[in-house]
Amino acid sequence: MGFDANIPVNLLGNPEFPEELKGSTRLLQLLETKAGETFWLLRGSSIWAEFDLTPDSPCWRRYERFTDERTNEVQP
Repeated sequence: MGFDANIPVNLLGNPEFPEELKGSTRLLQLLETKAGETFWLLRGSSIWAEFDLTPDSPCWRRYERFTDERTNEVQP
């Protein structure tokens, strides 16, 4: 939905971590690809995440994509 956090260290070293995402450190980076989403769904866990309220932040862009995919309307 747009919340972001550092990817847990134990996942960064996981042999199943998507090769094309090596070097990613943030959850939103991981969720940019289908492979990353699948990896997170299978291997992710509860984490403390934050939502950056700065206009046009990566959090807002991901949230807008999330709502667009579900045909939800976002209004200020």
